[in-house]
Amino acid sequence: MASIKIDPIRFAFDNISIENKVVRAIKLAKKFSKKEIRIYTLYNFQETPEDLYYRINLINKMGEYAFPMEYRRPNASKIKFPGPHWNVSLLRGLKLSLIFYYRKGMITESRKSFHSIYGKTPKQFIIKLYDIYEYDKKLKRKSTSLH
Repeated sequence: MASIKIDPIRFAFDNISIENKVVRAIKLAKKFSKKEIRIYTLYNFQETPEDLYYRINLINKMGEYAFPMEYRRPNASKIKFPGPHWNVSLLRGLKLSLIFYYRKGMITESRKSFHSIYGKTPKQFIIKLYDIYEYDKKLKRKSTSLH
């Protein structure tokens, strides 16, 4: 694995059903390579926000970078497409958190930062995403009222 010319090493963790395989792959990559590891995590498809929190929290506990990737329909347009368990507010809150708090859209390996931004439970995660969304709305209102 150390001789592989791919850097960083990338894995996909799109749903909880493959958790054991992803955990094993991360452990093997850490054991046999010194390269950065990124784990892409799909959201806004069939999983719930709680499922996403579980996966990014697990990756964060392992000290690796989570890279959330939003699902968009194949015939995507500029119209937002909330999946069956998501809404525009949650999607915007998550997107803003990735833009403002993390480098290149990846969630840091720092536990302290992770808990500060996303909370320690799935319920806190959802509340924090709504809070980020509401804060952004207030900023937009203030900036438009100044002009």
